[in-house]
Amino acid sequence: RPPAKMALPERQLSDALTDRAREYREAVCARRESLAATDRFYRDLMVYQWRLDALDAQLAAVEEASAPSSSSTSPGPPESTSLGDPAEDRDLVADIAAGLDCDTVRRRAALGSSLEAIRSQYAAAVAALEERATYYVVCAPSATGCLDRLATNEAERRDAVDGFKELARATYEEIESEARNIIKVSPGAEGLRTLRAVLERHRCFWQGQLEETWAAWQETTRRVHLAGDEALFAWAGVARSLAGAQALWPQASREPGRGGAAPSASGGFRGARLPQPPPAQLLQALAVATALCMEAELLDPLGLSGLCPPCGGDAGGEGGTSPFSGSAPEVQAFSPDGRLAMIVSMLELLRAADALHRFGDQLLAAGDVWTAAAGRHGGRERSEMASPTLEPWIADSLLEALCEASKVGDAKRVRSLLYFCRELGGDALADSIRSLPSRTRGIRGLTAKQLAAIGKHSKVCRVLEDWPLYEASDVSASSDDVAWGRKRSGDLSEAGSRPSSPSFTKWIQRAWA
Repeated sequence: RPPAKMALPERQLSDALTDRAREYREAVCARRESLAATDRFYRDLMVYQWRLDALDAQLAAVEEASAPSSSSTSPGPPESTSLGDPAEDRDLVADIAAGLDCDTVRRRAALGSSLEAIRSQYAAAVAALEERATYYVVCAPSATGCLDRLATNEAERRDAVDGFKELARATYEEIESEARNIIKVSPGAEGLRTLRAVLERHRCFWQGQLEETWAAWQETTRRVHLAGDEALFAWAGVARSLAGAQALWPQASREPGRGGAAPSASGGFRGARLPQPPPAQLLQALAVATALCMEAELLDPLGLSGLCPPCGGDAGGEGGTSPFSGSAPEVQAFSPDGRLAMIVSMLELLRAADALHRFGDQLLAAGDVWTAAAGRHGGRERSEMASPTLEPWIADSLLEALCEASKVGDAKRVRSLLYFCRELGGDALADSIRSLPSRTRGIRGLTAKQLAAIGKHSKVCRVLEDWPLYEASDVSASSDDVAWGRKRSGDLSEAGSRPSSPSFTKWIQRAWA
């Protein structure tokens, strides 16, 4: 039967569902970007403060070297730490005792005091980093140094602290090297005045950087809270729109196991009469919303890290106003398990309406988004960014999308889906969806190959039979086609076989059982 006509309330519901899901996706992405910027600004603030403290020590050393009374001062050896060279410290004291001229003695004594102060600052900075990790959350960096999510266990916190320690070590080593300029400038008071002027300019520069970065850090922190509140508001809107959509689903369409299908003599399909499906626009809106929510869940974990609604509804989210108005079900729905459960319920509605292929098409259309996320996560396989709960649904939807594309004879989309499946779950996933049967009523039990053969779509049949070793020129994608379709068989031979993730492997095993 043709889909029901879209009534005005249903049209508004479809628009609200996609709009709130898009706002949720954008808010989570914005929160991830703001969190990453906040962490970067925090690192810069630490470095700028370290440099300002060290410059104060260097300026004090110049004043000490410039003071005539310091000629009688004979400092002991600086305390040895992980920074600096103890042998060089011993040489410094030996030079002082060797009867060098008064100016050199004063400079070397001032250098010893400066290095001692700088090393004390380094030790204090490391201790502060250790203390911060004890009381505050820290971000867990990926292999590329990009932020992935907040640290959730002791090992991840230790890795984050080690990264901060390495930053401190490298910074203070550079500071020590700069501090030794006091014995390199030209002799006499003129050389020290020149050095003082240089140090004061440096201090003015780093002070300006500190103030500018402090303002930027405060702004990005404000944006983190604002984006968090927007995400909570949008998610509550998605939940309410989904509840309205569920009321429009025909009860009969949620009953599993309704008859299969068989090809007709004319090459079409016939099967059990289907109940009146929901309007096509509502189905498409649900598919788009599901894809956007899944992207937020799987591709932007940092944007969701630490984000939770209030339990009582008195103060909300991160900014103080509650988008949930004290609604306990919606509060519970935003927990990690609750978000997954709601995404699964959306997928179940699409399955019940025989529209899971629409979600598979949305995954394919967002291929570039998954590529960019894989780059942020250090080049990991996309399957590693998924979850055991959602991966089977991803595989099912791509299978139904392939069967639908084969049924209508869309060779370009068939090829693009196969490439996307290979990138997503390895060769095993791509090979399996070519051969496994559909579960959609009307074509239940038929594979993509059989659907293409029934429809007499020769190009699709050739793609499915020979993939990935086939001549692609006849079905090459246009510039508007999906990015995965741009690959050729030569790319596959260079890339080699790709393994499936454990969740996809289990799906394949269950599907073939």
